[in-house]
Amino acid sequence: MISTMKNADIVRAWISLGDAKPAYGEFKQAMTRRTDAGPYGFMSVYAAMEMVFREDFCCLYYRLMHMYYSRSVARMKAVERRPKYYAAENERRRALASERRKIRARRTVNARPTSDALLDAWEHRKDSHEAAIRFGSMLEDLECYLDNSLIRDEYGAIIGRNPGIKGWLFENVPKISEHYATAMRYKSAARKLKQIVELVDPTPVDVVLSAPGKDLDYGADEMSEDLQKDSEKIEENGEISSKCEECGGSENDKSGKLDEEVPPVEIVRAWAIWYEVAKDIRPCVAALMERLDALTDPGRVEDANMLAAWRKKYQNKITVRTKSRWRRRLARIGRIAMRQGNRQDHGS
Repeated sequence: MISTMKNADIVRAWISLGDAKPAYGEFKQAMTRRTDAGPYGFMSVYAAMEMVFREDFCCLYYRLMHMYYSRSVARMKAVERRPKYYAAENERRRALASERRKIRARRTVNARPTSDALLDAWEHRKDSHEAAIRFGSMLEDLECYLDNSLIRDEYGAIIGRNPGIKGWLFENVPKISEHYATAMRYKSAARKLKQIVELVDPTPVDVVLSAPGKDLDYGADEMSEDLQKDSEKIEENGEISSKCEECGGSENDKSGKLDEEVPPVEIVRAWAIWYEVAKDIRPCVAALMERLDALTDPGRVEDANMLAAWRKKYQNKITVRTKSRWRRRLARIGRIAMRQGNRQDHGS
């Protein structure tokens, strides 16, 4: 529209500005110029369209719209595809879940531990390294007699698992069940020792506890004079295994319980490795568990190399022909080590 202000009105408006008034010609031109009123006030429609459809604004607009519609389409596809996907993949997923949760049936030659025997082993678990391994081995044997398989519904879906050791302890030995995590630490220690000495089912890990020399009375009156002298010499030098490996068994070692049938080579090797594991560590159970953790940790390169050296050493030395001789040697090692332990206990 054309401004309809008269010259008199323009002059009066110009005078009213006072000292801050601009030049009259500029003021008159500004008050009488042509303006187009549009939907955005006094901005021209064409000017507004030009601003909106600038190149950078258009790119941003199209990117935002593309992102919005892409997400909308993906959401609709997911809603439509989800039931079809799970219907088609149900069998595969069940098979993978079953394989992932499957526990291989274990076997053992030991009888099923009773609740009283487990409770007694639990009470004496801290007495020695052997007591700790014995309790963990009993839990390993108990696992072979309990059902911890998966439970499925009529359609084959997994809905749970049988209670296994945890449920059996809760029902029969609640005192141990209250300390379930601690009991599982002993079970894990027994399993790691079984891995270290390379025993497989159905041989239980507690066979290492029946090593010669471990099941005898270690009083001084039970030992021969020669064995006492040898043990004193070895104690002074601080060497147990090196001394006993160089000598054969005494006459006392060749009699009595050592006349029994010699076990298989694998068990004799397990005895030897067990002596290496339990040697030079503190008598507390925590030290034994720390040693077992170190020997089974692939990241502990030094301990892994040491274990590999033990296995290679006794694999070469303990054979079918030499296992009887090594049984006598291990008996001497066990007696001397136990005698040293008894002396330390009396001294403390």
